[in-house]
Amino acid sequence: MKILFVLGSRGEWGYIKPVIEEAQKRGHTSEIWACNMSVLGRFGQLVREIEAQGYNVKHKSMTAIDGDNRLAMSRSFGVTALSFADFISNNEYDWIVFSGDRSEQLAAVIVAAMNYIPIAHIQAGEKSGNIDGVSRHAIARFAHVHFASNSDAADRLERSGEDKSRIFITGAPQLDEINFTEIPSVAELISRKIVNGTQFVLAVLHGTTEDEASVASQAQVLIAELTSQELPIIWIGSNNDSGSAEIGTLIKSTLRLNDKFYVNLNRLDYLSLLAHCTFLIGNSSSGILEAPTFKKPVINLGRRQDGRIQAANVTQGEFTQESIRECIKNVQSENFLSICSEVVNPYGSGDSSKTIVNILQDIETDYEFLTKQITF
Repeated sequence: MKILFVLGSRGEWGYIKPVIEEAQKRGHTSEIWACNMSVLGRFGQLVREIEAQGYNVKHKSMTAIDGDNRLAMSRSFGVTALSFADFISNNEYDWIVFSGDRSEQLAAVIVAAMNYIPIAHIQAGEKSGNIDGVSRHAIARFAHVHFASNSDAADRLERSGEDKSRIFITGAPQLDEINFTEIPSVAELISRKIVNGTQFVLAVLHGTTEDEASVASQAQVLIAELTSQELPIIWIGSNNDSGSAEIGTLIKSTLRLNDKFYVNLNRLDYLSLLAHCTFLIGNSSSGILEAPTFKKPVINLGRRQDGRIQAANVTQGEFTQESIRECIKNVQSENFLSICSEVVNPYGSGDSSKTIVNILQDIETDYEFLTKQITF
């Protein structure tokens, strides 16, 4: 098979990397169409890392319009669709694999559907807050095959009108890497000066589109409470969402001696930070998806991850100093740490990629398959 993977953000790289590796092991051709923050220098230019590791980035498309607001995001959506249409008109694939819920995935999936190319969607059917949650379920209408990470997501897809024969519970492929790859030790992170010691807080704060007017105040509240604590903070920069630049500016202006801010880190270094942190705080999906595998305490703030299945290692807080302070106290208690030690990840056990590639190999992508209908 010849498979194309659409990549726009570092989170999506975590989804697709294990699937690409599994496909390549079996002799399939895997190519990447990179866009949005994955090709931008101010977000760390993820594609350089990917190419350095030997993955085939077939094309890099500059689709992100600067502006750091809703207008820029909506215009970027149109540029993505135009760019992907031009690319697809000159290339042929047996499958295009999309992942998650971001707007660049939705723009490209609409183009692929209009060209009757077989579409598979990783992390299908989940609920989440923000405009991303709406995009995820819009993608479901266009996708031919849905890879759900758990039964909750699979049931939601079926209730929304998707044919049960197109829905597969595979788990979340970003967990595969945790189970089958050697993650850097905290000693290695210290030797490379990524962290200065073994005790630290990992903080990841993304803008929430519908809360655009509150981005600065939310960031300020979180910064104020974390900097009042003794533990060093390792900040990871925001995705290319509305308000990301403002969040980054606020964080960098308040860094203490042992605090650090990274626009982007490679996937394994980030997983190491997650594995060794005292707790994760913010609104990153990694707190919901990956952190349970490490049995790490997570403080999830606000509504960006609303509706997602959450393991018992996650506690919900709001953007007030009182709420954040109480959450920090809670997640460091012996009782909460004991609960975390028994957590089972609801997003799978780390063997998803083999299942996904098996399914892609076995499906007959004929005319009947491509002309899908909802069931009601």
